[in-house]
Amino acid sequence: MSPDTLPIEAPTRREQIAQVAARAFCRFGYGSASMREIAAEVGITPAALYHHFRNKEEILFEVIAAYTDDLLAMLRHEFAAGPDAASALRRALLAHILLLETRQVETRLVIDEKKHLSPPHLKRIVLREREVYGLYRDAVNGIIASGEARKLDATVVTFALFGIVNYFYQWFRPGGALTLRRAAEQSIALVFGGLLDPSAGGVPERRAAKKTRTR
Repeated sequence: MSPDTLPIEAPTRREQIAQVAARAFCRFGYGSASMREIAAEVGITPAALYHHFRNKEEILFEVIAAYTDDLLAMLRHEFAAGPDAASALRRALLAHILLLETRQVETRLVIDEKKHLSPPHLKRIVLREREVYGLYRDAVNGIIASGEARKLDATVVTFALFGIVNYFYQWFRPGGALTLRRAAEQSIALVFGGLLDPSAGGVPERRAAKKTRTR
């Protein structure tokens, strides 16, 4: 049997509960979603649900933790793959925004419902988010150090990037005139239009074209 024909494993009961609960948290809000309704949608009794999760907050934490772990791994890969800081930042921003195609539910929970986590759980998520922040800030600092950027503060730039990425899920609706990729590319172009200093030849594609013409 080739890799292309291998059967896709069905989710475990625990994974199924987490998926159903995540959708319920998005649809009704964490506070209004009930464990009884989640159990009913999964097709199990409330007692069986509590066999897998001690409480509703544990489900929320597991969903958010899995998403932030995946996000961090993806961003590490994208930042490492770029030939320079600017290219790496472009790759990471695009991949981060395009997560909405497959992880919209988790994205919403991280942004809107994370506040319901208990302090120990919240601390673990915040530590992961600081790692994400560090990856972006390092890339911004790399662009600034290269002399390609305008005279900007790295902290301001990094938080502005998060504002753009995190707000996407609130305004973008599939099926419109723009695909998510196209909307992401336009947003990233605006970011780099403000970040890079044209007088420094800061756009990598222009630098490459200039080198070609002068050979």
